[in-house]
Amino acid sequence: MAKKAPRLARTSETEPIVSRGGRIRFRAFGPPLRGPQLAVMENLICLDKLPEKYRSLLRKHNGGVPDPNVFRCVHGAEAEHLSHIDRLFGFDPRPLDDPQRDVDCFHVALKFRWFLPCFSLPIGFVDRDDLLLIFEHGSRHGQVWIKSMCEVPVLVEEAPDPEAGLHFVAKSFEEFLRLLHRDPQEDA
Repeated sequence: MAKKAPRLARTSETEPIVSRGGRIRFRAFGPPLRGPQLAVMENLICLDKLPEKYRSLLRKHNGGVPDPNVFRCVHGAEAEHLSHIDRLFGFDPRPLDDPQRDVDCFHVALKFRWFLPCFSLPIGFVDRDDLLLIFEHGSRHGQVWIKSMCEVPVLVEEAPDPEAGLHFVAKSFEEFLRLLHRDPQEDA
């Protein structure tokens, strides 16, 4: 008998995470990860250990679309603007060759590995085309950054610059969650 694939579209209000705008709810998230599954995934992508607040999110919601999903940040010399989280990645525990495997941290890290700074892990899509990164080691350990893909020059003759298009967002994942709020235009 074939084993059923886990459902990936759920909504949760259990143990909500708190943001500046109040409770954060998630929709379209994966099956919560158990401790051993999370350790296997961390080892698979050669991580020491993800920051605890992000690990907690994976154990409860395993990624998804947060509500609220808006935060303020500065891109380079530009003025502060609103960014939207399109999706936070989880880890899909299904085998890597499973055709029903969802897009997760692991797949995005592999796809963009030449464009990512050392010790960073993509944890979400922001503003449609950009990556939300968390650093798991080094001088940026635990920090959250945006990798603006439109600022990454792509020339076949040159190796990509992993530092191009990086913009600081928060000192920690916990601080990042506190930045989340509703889009004022949606409330108008």
